[in-house]
Amino acid sequence: MLKIDDRDLFTRSEACQYVGLGLTKGVPFLTGIGARVMIGKRVYFDKKTIDTYVRKQLEDQKQEKERT
Repeated sequence: MLKIDDRDLFTRSEACQYVGLGLTKGVPFLTGIGARVMIGKRVYFDKKTIDTYVRKQLEDQKQEKERT
């Protein structure tokens, strides 16, 4: 069985678990960052998009700290 880190696409619950949010806050957040992928009627969330967003946020925070 694949681990959650080995997948490219997550279900709603897997994606929310991956980012540490509940479904109520997680799904709108993940949709807002552009990670939502529809295959037919099924909804998945792209791990690469999530990781890219998180890395960008970390870099922005680092740069902000360096400025102060």
